[in-house]
Amino acid sequence: MVKRLIKNRQLIRTKAYIDGKWIEGSKNKHFSVVNPFDEKEIVKVTDLGKKEAIQAIEAAYWAFPMWGSL
Repeated sequence: MVKRLIKNRQLIRTKAYIDGKWIEGSKNKHFSVVNPFDEKEIVKVTDLGKKEAIQAIEAAYWAFPMWGSL
């Protein structure tokens, strides 16, 4: 349903945004995002693991001083 409501399909993202890049999970697994109203699947998104969690934490750590000074 949401897919039909969004005219610009490029707004639907299935990858994770880490350190300025859209990435796929290293295990190539996905999970469903479900509309809580009707419990229908909206989209499948990449499932991240430990490797990607560490990448995200490191990226946030290094970005914090710049964002914290704004």
